[in-house]
Parts: sequence; C-alpha cells; structure tokens
Amino acid sequence: MKLQLQLDGDSFEVDVERTTKGVRVECEGEVVEFESTTFDSTVELTVGGKVHRLRFVSEDTIQIDGSVRRVRLAKFIPGSALSQGADGGQASVRATMPGRIVKILKEAGAEIQKGDPLFVLEAMKMQNELASPWAGRLVDILVKPGDVVEAGRVLAKFATAARKG
Repeated sequence: MKLQLQLDGDSFEVDVERTTKGVRVECEGEVVEFESTTFDSTVELTVGGKVHRLRFVSEDTIQIDGSVRRVRLAKFIPGSALSQGADGGQASVRATMPGRIVKILKEAGAEIQKGDPLFVLEAMKMQNELASPWAGRLVDILVKPGDVVEAGRVLAKFATAARKG
C-alpha cells in the first residue's frame, strides 16, 4: 500500500507491505522489516531485536517510545500493492478515514477478491467505498450501519489467501 505521509512538516512516500512476520516498509530507497503486534491503539514493532511502541494518540498525533509526533496521511494511493505473505494468515480491514458506516456490502463467511467493495463510509458528506486489500474469506464484521468510526478502526477480519507464485 503506497502512502504519502507528512511527519513534522516533511513529506514522505512510503510503501507498506504485510509479511508473514509483520510489516515491510520502504521509504526513500531504504527497506526495513518489522515484527509487529497490535493492541488496541498501540503497535509494538521489533526492529533489530529492540521493541518500539507506537501509540495512536489522536487522528494526527502518534507517540513513538514516549515521544509525541504529529503525522498526517497526505495521500493514499489506491490500487497499490499490499501483500499478505506467502502462507496467508489473518488480516484486518481498517477505516481509512473517520466517518459513518452507511452500508455493509459483504457478509461474514463470504469469499472476497482483492478490490471487492466491502463498506460504504460517509465522510464529510461524501460516500466512499472501502475495498478489500486482500483476497480471502471474510471472517468477522465488527461494525454495523450507522456506526461512527475513527480512522484506523478495525472494520472486519479476514483469513487471507496464500499468494501464488
């Protein structure tokens, strides 16, 4: 998934890819692989054997190992690659922006292809379709129509399909 982030006034294009152990991030030609564990609004990232805690304080503020930083998603580049790792596994779909769930387009148990529309989210009086970044089986839907969600909230859980090739 390609993102353009603004962190403390600087802009970065970041490519994020899910792996079997965590996350692979490429930024400005450098690649870092993280093992990751998620707890509510906190993510633990293990880099070089050291654990770092990333906590989402608000929509535009994160705390990294106790240091508060302002961050803004400047641009999400739709259709960019997001991989689930060669062996498949568990994954979740999160709200890309704050808003209200208007419609749920798939049912739990459905087989989903990458790009299938899953939800309609209303934000700033505009309706946005949220599509699946993975192929797999939709295990659980965690919201209902009318729910107000924050950016980053988990909307659904998947059992992801193994990658071919």
